[in-house]
Amino acid sequence: MSPPLSYPGLKCVLEFLDTKKRIHLTSRSRSLRKIDNSIPFRAKILFIWENCLLLDDIVFQTDLERSADTDKEVIERLKKEEANGKEMIAFLIRRFNIHVDEVTFFDVKSLHRCPVGKLDLIVNKISNSGSDFEEFLPMIDKRSFPLAEFSCLVKDPINHPIVHSAKHLDFMMCQCHTKFPGVEKLPNKSAVFRHHGLNSGDILEIIKYWMKHGKDVGTEFLFGYWKKQSESLKIMIKLLVEQFPQYQNNLEGVSEKFLPEQPRFLIPIDSTKRIQVFGKVPPKRYYDPQQLVLRVV
Repeated sequence: MSPPLSYPGLKCVLEFLDTKKRIHLTSRSRSLRKIDNSIPFRAKILFIWENCLLLDDIVFQTDLERSADTDKEVIERLKKEEANGKEMIAFLIRRFNIHVDEVTFFDVKSLHRCPVGKLDLIVNKISNSGSDFEEFLPMIDKRSFPLAEFSCLVKDPINHPIVHSAKHLDFMMCQCHTKFPGVEKLPNKSAVFRHHGLNSGDILEIIKYWMKHGKDVGTEFLFGYWKKQSESLKIMIKLLVEQFPQYQNNLEGVSEKFLPEQPRFLIPIDSTKRIQVFGKVPPKRYYDPQQLVLRVV
């Protein structure tokens, strides 16, 4: 018979168990819970609604409607899901410093209505969809900043130090040609504006602001365009031709999948920096079939 695991051995095993098994085991043993509380907990995904919580592959919903189905398998499945959810809630509530790669807040207007209330999260990425920004920030440990990524659905301009310090911004534009006052002053080096792009006037303002005030080498802003709106990108490039005719450039030596028969630009910032401006076909992960690229070299 093999000897029992030592205390350090148990700590190691618990720390690297998958989320569901770790919660299941520690909820059934006081001694394991004591060990578990002394070691970090890491998850890939935490998704928070006002009435629902998803942690990796475990879901808990507070107002789950009971099925009218009398099938025993369905009833047992619902009971099991509810039990797993309650175990997860108890596990999270008793913990400090929950490490999560990405947390998403969806339509959270008040933490008091969330299934777990306030948590202490150390995160790499934050995604916000329709939630009150100031409401969920108390859940984020200061050690999370600067974020690796901040993403959100854009209805109104977002002006906050946490957004400005993020290494990458991912904006989902909710309307065509969305106005984004102050977008030219974003200090970030990496940003993507998905689906509907920005108002063409804002894109011109970004270029002019960078020309006047400078921008770090390596900066890249991407503006997505849907295929059905491809005329919008052509109109944008036509505006660029009107504004910067002297800076048209084929960008020889740049390895990109350029849009065919569309002008490209190399716009000076100072004696050492230039802005490459061109349309391209982006990788599939961006979803948008066409992009306008602003890149500082």
